[in-house]
Amino acid sequence: MLVVDGRPPTPGATLKVWRTVTVGDGTPSTTPFPAVSVSDDGSYRFTDAPATADTYAYAYAYIVQ
Repeated sequence: MLVVDGRPPTPGATLKVWRTVTVGDGTPSTTPFPAVSVSDDGSYRFTDAPATADTYAYAYAYIVQ
């Protein structure tokens, strides 16, 4: 769960999401996703369908303004 100061992001907040996979030669490849909005209950959702089976890492950023 993503938290800021011990709490989830504010409903309606915008999150940035990235996916990183390390390719065969050890080079990381990062793909940004469209911004994601936080629901009233603090949850968020995005869809991903990578072209190949591999191990992927996801990063999220919540910009506090």
